[in-house]
Amino acid sequence: MGRIVPSVKIGDDEGFTENDLFGYREFGEKFSSLVCEFDQPLTIILDGPWGSGKTTFIKQWAGHLRKEKKVPVIYYDAFSNDYHDDAFISITSEIIDFAKNISEEKAENFLRVAIKVGTSLIPIAVKTSLKIATLGFVNGAELSDSLAEVIKEGVAESSELSADYLEKLIGEKLEGAKQQKEVIKKFRECLEKLSRELANSGEDCEDKKPLVFIIDELDRCKPSFALDVIEGIKHLFSVDGVVFVVVTNLKQMEAAVRGCYGADTNGNLYLEKFYDIRINLPINSNYEIEAIHKYINYACKGHPIDSRMKDEIKKIAIAKTINFRTIDKIINSLSIANYMEMSSSPVIKILITGLSIVRHIDSDLYRKARVGGLSWEEVNNFFGFEEWPEKDWEYSIKLWKFFTGKESDLENKLKFEHPIDKGQDFQKIGTKILDSFRLSKEID
Repeated sequence: MGRIVPSVKIGDDEGFTENDLFGYREFGEKFSSLVCEFDQPLTIILDGPWGSGKTTFIKQWAGHLRKEKKVPVIYYDAFSNDYHDDAFISITSEIIDFAKNISEEKAENFLRVAIKVGTSLIPIAVKTSLKIATLGFVNGAELSDSLAEVIKEGVAESSELSADYLEKLIGEKLEGAKQQKEVIKKFRECLEKLSRELANSGEDCEDKKPLVFIIDELDRCKPSFALDVIEGIKHLFSVDGVVFVVVTNLKQMEAAVRGCYGADTNGNLYLEKFYDIRINLPINSNYEIEAIHKYINYACKGHPIDSRMKDEIKKIAIAKTINFRTIDKIINSLSIANYMEMSSSPVIKILITGLSIVRHIDSDLYRKARVGGLSWEEVNNFFGFEEWPEKDWEYSIKLWKFFTGKESDLENKLKFEHPIDKGQDFQKIGTKILDSFRLSKEID
C-alpha cells in the first residue's frame, strides 16, 4: 500500500482513454487538428500554471497523435536533461535516438552534420567530451582536426598578442563566422530532410505530416538551460516540417529571463521572439466537479483515506479551485499522518484533513493553528462552506466552530478520545501530528 500519489500511467500510444481524468480529450483533438495543418516552421507554447495537469495532458496527446493521427512524436523531458551544459547536444541526441528506430543510416548521416555544428558552437570543455554525445556512431579521430584548431587558438589567445596576430585572428574569426553560417544552413537542411523521412516512414503516410517535438517541464529547469532550449529551437532547429510544442508556465519563464538578463528585462516581450503561437491549457475544465471527483478517487487508491476524508477533500478542492499537484500533496500528507499516528476518531480525521489543506495553501493560517489561534471567521472564509453542496457542510461546520472556540456546547455531545477542555487545543493536536513529518517545499 503506497503512501505517495503515483503519476497517471500513460502508455506511449495510449492517447485519451479511461486515463483522461481531466477531461482533455476534446481539447486534445482540436489541438491535433491545428498542429497537423502546419507545414512551415512552427513553435507553439502550451501555457498553464503549476499543477494544472500539463504533463498528463501532453503525454496523452502524444499518444493520440501517434495512434490516431500516425504522426511521429518525440517527447523530451527538459527537466531531466538540464544537467547538460548545452541544449543543442541534448535535443540533437533525442532526434538521433528517434531516427535510429527508423534507420541507422539516416541517424548516422544527421549525426555527422550535427557534430560540425556542435564543434563550432560549444566551448572547448564541452567539445572534449563530445564523443560521449555521438552515441557510438563515430570515433574521436573524426573530431581531432577541429579540436586541434580550437585548442591551438585557445593557447594563442592566452599569450601576449601582437598587432599582426590580432589582425590574423580577426580575419579567421570572420571567416569562421561565415563557415559557421554554412554549417548551420547545412544542418537545418539535413534536419528538414530527416523530418520528412521520419514523417513518411510508416503506414498511411500519403498526407504530409509534421514531426512533432514536444518539450515538457521547461519551467522546472534552471533558467540558463531553459533559455538555451527555447533560443536554440529558434536559431537552429526551426525548419519546415517540424513543429515544436513547448509545455511550460510562461510566468515562470519570464522570471527565468529576468534572472539571466537582468531584473529590468521585459520577459514577456523577450520570449515572444521565440514562439509563433501561445495556447492556454483550458484550466477551467480542471475544476468541474466531475474532473475533481475522478482525480481524487484515483489519487486516493491504495491510501488509508476513508470516504468522509475523501469527501472533505473534494468539497474544499472545488470551493478553493485547488490544483492537482497540491491535491497530491494533501493526500500524501493525510496518508503519512495515518501511518504515523492519526487517531481512528472521525472527528480527528476531519480536523487533520482540514489542517492539511490549510498547510499546503495558506502558511500564515497554519502557523496560527499551531498555537490554537485560528478563528471561526478565518476558517469559514478559507473553506468557503457556503459554496459546498447544500447540507454537506453542516457536520464540518459544527466541528470547526468547536475547534475554533466559536461554540463550546458540543464538547459533551461529541466523543473525543482526548481529554481536552478547549476546542482550540485540537488545532495544536492536529498541527503536531502534521509537523511530525515534512514533504518537499512545505512551510517550516
